[in-house]
Amino acid sequence: MVRFVLVLVMWSFTSQVVCGQILPPFFVAPVTSELQRDLTSPTADTYAIVDANMAVKELKVDTSTLTEAGFEQRLAEMTSRGHLYLVCRFSVQDKYNSQLMSDVSEALKKIATQVGYRRVSAIQMSTSASWEDAIKPVLGYTEGEETGEEVVENDLVRVYPIRTRLSKMLLGDFDCIVEIFRPIDANFTEFRPELQEAIIAAVGQAQPQEKRTLLFKLTSTNQGRDRIETLFQSTPRPQLRDAADPFFVQLYQEQLVNFDPSPALLLAEELGFQKFRTSHSPCGGSPEMLVGKRVPNFQLPTVDGLTMELHQEIQGKRALITFWGLACGPCRQEAPHLSRLQEKHGADLVRMIAINGYNDERQKVAEYVAQEGLKQTFVLEGKKVSDELFGVGAYPTTFWVDDEGIVVDYEVGFFSPARLERKLAAWLK
Repeated sequence: MVRFVLVLVMWSFTSQVVCGQILPPFFVAPVTSELQRDLTSPTADTYAIVDANMAVKELKVDTSTLTEAGFEQRLAEMTSRGHLYLVCRFSVQDKYNSQLMSDVSEALKKIATQVGYRRVSAIQMSTSASWEDAIKPVLGYTEGEETGEEVVENDLVRVYPIRTRLSKMLLGDFDCIVEIFRPIDANFTEFRPELQEAIIAAVGQAQPQEKRTLLFKLTSTNQGRDRIETLFQSTPRPQLRDAADPFFVQLYQEQLVNFDPSPALLLAEELGFQKFRTSHSPCGGSPEMLVGKRVPNFQLPTVDGLTMELHQEIQGKRALITFWGLACGPCRQEAPHLSRLQEKHGADLVRMIAINGYNDERQKVAEYVAQEGLKQTFVLEGKKVSDELFGVGAYPTTFWVDDEGIVVDYEVGFFSPARLERKLAAWLK
């Protein structure tokens, strides 16, 4: 009983109390889904975010408040203590120098190590948003009996249902994410029926717990960037504030006449969501301009000291031509899967050609290829070809070329081994 009173007194001075609810200065949860690993680290099994301002007193590190609030205890309650992804969240209202922020991170890492975590990745962030604004919606979210967030994927989209507090903490007030694989490009002039059907089917299979806000996750080429503003305009429908007030009735009628819902809003409403938002990552370039055309020819050195002429290399064969670089994380994730598929299908059926668009040194590329045991053909000095002939704006970018040398498709990024294998198997039938 004495300990309870002491903790209560401590919290009354150091924690935020909102509407009678005490807000803890930290949030800790297990990392359980692919979505959560995408947003934190592929190897993380525990996530923690700390109101790091609570670890500072008189411009010195002092973690006693976190200790009293049960930070160590919560960390120790996690079943897996392999890799902790730790976010030290500082409010900019208290301006701390970089050394003090670093010292706080080290102190929190030490606590986690003492609890038993074998690896701790500490990330510092500064924000103008209050801790209350960040933590209260998360604590107020009620997880259902089904907390699995299994990804649903088809040929055109990937859908993430949001069912856990951790995903709410990482993403904010979203209930479902629809990631469209193909960049919004010059050919994306409307929501084609096959894309709408793919989205509807995947969201239906994902079965999000709530349907308030949908998030479209998009990329775009240079010529597709402006189309997003029209196709994905998220302005909601006008709402009548007061049906008994003639002023508001007239205002509503005027707004309704001028309102033109975007295709994305109509689709979100058809899916049952109240509203939607977009997350847009421009990837640049103009790779879509090659689709339907003969693949450009070039001569470049290979990693083994030979010279490759593309048209001669792929004559009469299908090919996947991937532009990549050593410093590109998704490229290195994709490479072993391309290698495995090259071995599985054989070079006579399909050629996997990896063109280094970073102009990395031959020795470094050779060491990487040997270390990973990669089997595709590696070509060097591809920066100029990447930029000027293929319109590549982001890595990896892969062009699918048929046995007559025509570019039939392209893809920017690497999404999953299953998707790559499924798409290739269907193409080779």
